[in-house]
Amino acid sequence: MIEYSLKYGRVYVNVSMPEVSDITVLEPGALSPITDLNGAFIHNINNPIKSLPLSNLLSPSDEITIVISDVTRSWIGIDSILPLLVTKLNSYGIKNENIVILIALGTHRFQTEEEIVRLVGKDIYGQINIVQHDCDDYSNLQYIGTTSLGTEVEVNKLLLNRKVIITGGIVHHDMAGFGGGRKSILPGCASRKTIFQNHIHTMDPEGQGIDPRIGTGKLENNPLNRDMVEAMNMVGPVFLINLVVDGDGRMIGIFCGDPYAAWYEGCKFADDAFSINIEKPSDLTIVSCGGYPKDINLYQATKSLFNAAEATKEGGSIVFLAECIEGGGSDKFYGWGKYLPFDNLEVELRKHFTIDGYIFYYAVYTAQKYRVYLLSKEPDKTVKDMGFITVDDVNDTIYNIVSNESINSIYIMPHGSTTIPKIMSKQYFL
Repeated sequence: MIEYSLKYGRVYVNVSMPEVSDITVLEPGALSPITDLNGAFIHNINNPIKSLPLSNLLSPSDEITIVISDVTRSWIGIDSILPLLVTKLNSYGIKNENIVILIALGTHRFQTEEEIVRLVGKDIYGQINIVQHDCDDYSNLQYIGTTSLGTEVEVNKLLLNRKVIITGGIVHHDMAGFGGGRKSILPGCASRKTIFQNHIHTMDPEGQGIDPRIGTGKLENNPLNRDMVEAMNMVGPVFLINLVVDGDGRMIGIFCGDPYAAWYEGCKFADDAFSINIEKPSDLTIVSCGGYPKDINLYQATKSLFNAAEATKEGGSIVFLAECIEGGGSDKFYGWGKYLPFDNLEVELRKHFTIDGYIFYYAVYTAQKYRVYLLSKEPDKTVKDMGFITVDDVNDTIYNIVSNESINSIYIMPHGSTTIPKIMSKQYFL
């Protein structure tokens, strides 16, 4: 037997592997973490990508909105950057009372006070006005234009008539190609209607299923991405600060400057950092999300499942470790279970598209193509209705799979949310 230790929530699970002929651990190569964060930050805001230095873009009389991600992206570690950024803004003559931190919730739930402290850091909390975006509060939303794809862009008013700095983390994304950048605006600070109109582009406009231009790492010709970029340009943020962290949460890249150009450079960096070329898919893939908060709920954890599916042959098996301490996530995620069986689910999704509904749909779709064994604290009946096989003991499960199925190759993904398998015979578009 071969032993591996995989993250599960805030603990580790020891996994014992039978010695089959081909076991490969899929994990990005180690990159050196940034050790002098303050020095790296100062260098990048003073030497930004295709932009003037941040100091040249602001004046003491400016009102500033800093957009940050919510707790589901706390692994980004933006709390380590915010004090440095606010200190710099103060040095430009901008007072704290003229700065607002806007939490880009999209359609996610509101954050608790404890979570807000974790997001912004103790040095910032209580010093700067912090606002949580509400996608349904039209008293704080304003229409600013329509994209070429027909999306009516309604955004938080704190993005308008102010100098906007967007922050976030760049990671592969199963719909938009990559996270970060323009996603701070749409869906982060947009209305529910705008988010719906943007995300419906995920579905194939000429047939059933998902638009083939949509997918992890796909930017070129991706209608979702194009629409988001247009919405961001309508807002016109003055500066971007995006981070790249490895599977252990260590910062390995800081990208600052023009909101599109700097973000795109970060996407190329992340693609090189986290993609792993493989010759062929495996018979069995064992995947951990990389622990909390990446497996805080099933909605978030599915990113790892979708990445694991890219490494697994159709009809193969996936052992999926996701604690899901918050269950499925939003009630609106499991709510889509009422539209099972699958055929009815797609019909309703096209009528009433939501991000939660799409992720639910994609999870059901994945469970149809593969045998997905789920180790989780979430034994909800809906999980089984979705097609997952719930398990209590991961080692017994692996033993039974290897004993009863023809298993010649196994992949192990310790950091599934940030590991992007790429089959070398396929073509990918950044």
